[in-house]
Amino acid sequence: MPQMSPMMWMMIFFFSLMNLFIIMFLMNSIYMNLKFNILFNYNMKKWNWMW
Repeated sequence: MPQMSPMMWMMIFFFSLMNLFIIMFLMNSIYMNLKFNILFNYNMKKWNWMW
């Protein structure tokens, strides 16, 4: 098993953290977009029904 320097470990750690945050942010944005589209479609149907 090769020995890794602390700098390498820190880089890996920070990289994984950033990846996690980016993935969370992307998932959140996709989820919000879906939610918004569903609500928007629902409202449009409601308005069409009202008129």
